[in-house]
Amino acid sequence: MNKNRILLLIAIVCMAIGMKAQENTEVTTSVMLDSAVIKKEATENYEKGNKYWKAKEWDKALTYYNMAAEGGNAEAQYLLGLLCIEGKRMLQDYNKAIEWLEKAGLQGHKDAQRNLASIFYQGKIVPKDIEMAEFWAKKYKDLPE
Repeated sequence: MNKNRILLLIAIVCMAIGMKAQENTEVTTSVMLDSAVIKKEATENYEKGNKYWKAKEWDKALTYYNMAAEGGNAEAQYLLGLLCIEGKRMLQDYNKAIEWLEKAGLQGHKDAQRNLASIFYQGKIVPKDIEMAEFWAKKYKDLPE
């Protein structure tokens, strides 16, 4: 009798583990789908930003570039980083520039990585930081051409 109860308990635990694993799979699949949708939307927003930029509709372009960058589009992040440094079409903001460039650089954007290495080495818009310059230079060099 005790043996049957133990087997029943084991069966219940196994079912519970199986149900939890199925829930986790559903959540993971949902997150992956959401991630794909966000990435697609970010790419579409970047492309819309480009169309408005070519049409010289700066405010609309920047709105779409911001949405794309917030959605994780590395090209938009890089572009906003450069625009924040230049202060053209938007306020000059070196802190925001570094933030955008780092986001792009961490995604493997080669130009962002190269620019960050240079920015930290020169120390003109941020305090000179050789360690950070070397970090970004290494990231840049480690990428395939």
